[in-house]
Amino acid sequence: MSLPSQFSLSLELSKLLPLGALIPASSRALVRLLRDLQASGSDFLTEQDLAAVFGRSRIEQRFASTFRTAVKTSVVHRVVNIAELVIEGGAGPTVRRGLSEPAYFSTIVQLSLLTWTHELGDLAKALAKSFERRAQQGAPSEYVPVPRFDAVKGTLRACREQTSGFMWELMLSAVEAELYGHITYTDATLYRRRPVPTVLLQALMDALPALQHLPEHTLLRVKSMQGIPTIIVWAHHVLGLTVKVLTKNRGDFTFGEGPENIYIEENALDQEATLLNETKDALFHLVRPEEDNMLQPLPCHPLRGYGSRYLEMAYNDEAKLQTLVHQAVSLAIERAFFGSNDWRIFCHPSIHRIVEVSKELFPGFTEAVITAGRVGTERNALQDMVEQSSPIDRNKVEKKVSLLSSVIIALASVECLDPRVPLYEPLNEDGFYWNEGILGHAQVFNIMASLLQGRLHRSQHDSGIAALSASGWTICVSSVVAEDPGDTSSSLTLVHGVPARGGERKRLILDGFLKRNISFESQTEPPRNPYTPVAWPGDQCTLTGWTRPRKTRYFIGATDEAFEVAMVYESEPAAIRDPAFEPLTMRLGFRYMQDMSWAAFHLEACEHSAALGQVAVLPPEVVAFHGFISPKYPAGENIFVHAGLVPDDSSARWILLFMMFNDWPAVPHMRSHAGKIVCLRGRNCCFACALEQARKKRYEGGHVLLVL
Repeated sequence: MSLPSQFSLSLELSKLLPLGALIPASSRALVRLLRDLQASGSDFLTEQDLAAVFGRSRIEQRFASTFRTAVKTSVVHRVVNIAELVIEGGAGPTVRRGLSEPAYFSTIVQLSLLTWTHELGDLAKALAKSFERRAQQGAPSEYVPVPRFDAVKGTLRACREQTSGFMWELMLSAVEAELYGHITYTDATLYRRRPVPTVLLQALMDALPALQHLPEHTLLRVKSMQGIPTIIVWAHHVLGLTVKVLTKNRGDFTFGEGPENIYIEENALDQEATLLNETKDALFHLVRPEEDNMLQPLPCHPLRGYGSRYLEMAYNDEAKLQTLVHQAVSLAIERAFFGSNDWRIFCHPSIHRIVEVSKELFPGFTEAVITAGRVGTERNALQDMVEQSSPIDRNKVEKKVSLLSSVIIALASVECLDPRVPLYEPLNEDGFYWNEGILGHAQVFNIMASLLQGRLHRSQHDSGIAALSASGWTICVSSVVAEDPGDTSSSLTLVHGVPARGGERKRLILDGFLKRNISFESQTEPPRNPYTPVAWPGDQCTLTGWTRPRKTRYFIGATDEAFEVAMVYESEPAAIRDPAFEPLTMRLGFRYMQDMSWAAFHLEACEHSAALGQVAVLPPEVVAFHGFISPKYPAGENIFVHAGLVPDDSSARWILLFMMFNDWPAVPHMRSHAGKIVCLRGRNCCFACALEQARKKRYEGGHVLLVL
């Protein structure tokens, strides 16, 4: 029997494939679910509408098991000193619902694939348009829900974030390798083949469940050049159907072992889909309308193999690829080495770390990437390659090498790298992304932000961003997870998850509630908590503090996309009865705190005990002091190192660090940054070694300010 329209087929499928109750029976459970979904960015009614269509398909059994294993786990990472703010990854309310209800599980699996191969906004528009067209085919008296664009986009984003542990790229790359083999495409062409045109998306929404449940009575014919890899993964790997692809010059390809359910004809001119019954009558026939726009791809690749894919899309010559890989890694080492000459501003990951990251980026080039004595040879090979190229290609080669070296340095400056994290092609709108200069810490943060966000990235200079999330992964500065300034590091941290508070998810953590990043609640004259020397060169000094630790407070608020946070540090005198010393309160944001950490010199660890109560004789030129307010330089003719005794109070250490950078005067004609060097002792450096290291730093340019 021939059905009059796609909508009629959808109605028949609904009768044939009853989904059961999609709404929980308990009103209390329903309210809880509504709140959880809304907080995560999804929408209850939109999930219902999507499940009513995508939930009719059955996920292939072995694939379902693999997918469940990859996404079922939830992880929670605590933000320091803020119990209610976490970075939450893995299964959220949308996925947890899907793991217990087959219709929703089928929905999230299919949407997870589509969010990997399509730009999120374009996919939301296409789905909303498909629902609208299906509704227009129905009877005038029949109400058909059409989800809103913004609600669809929010649900898709929630699905992408909560299923980000599954690596769709492995399947897509395998399909593309079989389909296209050794054919080389430009940077964009390979990814542009993945998005499914809106008209085919609309057709597949009803055709795939019909093919699954009526395999002997239905057949789908598709004509298109776009979306073929995604359709194969969707229909064959996910749903277990057999797909045959007909090409003009490369032969035919069959995916699956049973009778063919779907025939795809490569056709650059047409985009159409026809569902046929057993008598070859058309159940529906859809052709691309003129108003349909091309959907944008998601040009990203997991960390593992990212560098190889980036180069392979431009070059298909093994010798050229090897030369480019060697030169990119060599240039990264060279730039990091020069960065190590200035600890205050520039990133300088170790050679070992650069090599480890390169192994992930360029699997297959591993052992030859860094070989002693090869750097000069590879430079010559690159120079020959450049000289033999046209001016346009020459610029392209040099820029790709510089871009990749910046990416290597940025990734080598990140802790907890995960091979699953999706990275976009490196951007080059700003010079520091691709020039051969030394990279600063803030520049590295921006590079990582651009790799995670792609074309949605905007330069984040001086914008107070401490954590940034995209596609279910978050890059954050170390102060977000470190309680004490001595525990911070120059590295960034990659976390699988999204900033969340009470289930509500945001994409940023910003410095907030600040007035010039600081708020004094005690400012009187004469100055309170003044610089007060307690030990001079040659005196014995004990590593104990003069303040009493107090519980850290915080302010936290939310905007549409961000949590705004300010840490409130309070310190009060404990062992001092002088009325000039009184409690001090200061507000600081995570990014501002990290900026101070980046600008400070972190003393190297030693092999000795770093316990409190140690006694040391102060070396020449060193004075130990209590207080926060700056001295009038110099404290003595031969005093160049000022050591603040705040070893057991994180709040006092943050306050003193801020005062040293912002209140203590610089000394004219010094060679050091801003006329002073600020040093931080960590928990793994003893009292005596800290004093000696700080004293040596003074020869780099005058007065050294040490936070013990």
